[in-house]
Amino acid sequence: MDVHELLRLPQTAHDKTAARADNLREQIKRPTADLAETEDRLAELAATRRVINGSPLPTTQRPPRRPSPPPSTSAS
Repeated sequence: MDVHELLRLPQTAHDKTAARADNLREQIKRPTADLAETEDRLAELAATRRVINGSPLPTTQRPPRRPSPPPSTSAS
């Protein structure tokens, strides 16, 4: 085995390892993007829940009636 071959072996291993790392990075991108989208949706839902919990519920009751004015007692 000559010196050039000894130097080529680590380079070949490095190239294969770098290619594997690139492949793994590509595989990680999709789940990372999906996770970010899901976390954004969770934040939106939490904000919606806070708004709903802070809002008064609609009522089905009628508003209270105003008292009728007293009858007029003017003498004619």
